[in-house]
Amino acid sequence: MNRIVYITEDIRSTSGEYQKDHSLVRRILDEITYLNLMSPKSPIHVVVDTDGGNLKTALTIFDILRSSKAPIYTLALSEVSSAGTLIYLAGDKRFAFKHTQFMTHESSLSVGGSKKDFEATAAQCLEQNSKVWDVFSSRIKIGKRKFQKLHERSTFMFAEEAKKNKFVTNIIDKFPDTLLEGCIEYTIEPVVLEIKNDK
Repeated sequence: MNRIVYITEDIRSTSGEYQKDHSLVRRILDEITYLNLMSPKSPIHVVVDTDGGNLKTALTIFDILRSSKAPIYTLALSEVSSAGTLIYLAGDKRFAFKHTQFMTHESSLSVGGSKKDFEATAAQCLEQNSKVWDVFSSRIKIGKRKFQKLHERSTFMFAEEAKKNKFVTNIIDKFPDTLLEGCIEYTIEPVVLEIKNDK
């Protein structure tokens, strides 16, 4: 059975008419629930390759992954940025190829309207930053000063540096055996070509 879940798109908000039928949260919830029902002990590999997006959605996906009875192993491909790092940190084991690039930065929200709207948005932004801190401190035991340094501006790091910062648990140069064991086996039938000679 294929026990791989892909998050290789922008992390969009779950609200809106379009997202109702194409919700990333709903897809992840459906896949994780199904794979837990099939086997609560075999690892589920979550492949992450995203430049980030909506923080609320990322926190929801983090909660879904952490609620899984089956172990969650996250695998970072080319890019894991912004809100994508929260999803990646949900992994019990966190794999990355050496050229995978990570990026962290401070939370941001856009707003239009009155002074009260700006004040409310600023308060919400601070609250979001506290939630991000909760995730980082619980998953990688990072200190507050180090966390603030990583998030005061856009901070880029390849896998080696990310491992030093405890994001990554295993740097790999080939797919993990547990991932390959979970893939569907394909049988390739030989193709016979018939060549006609017109002479």
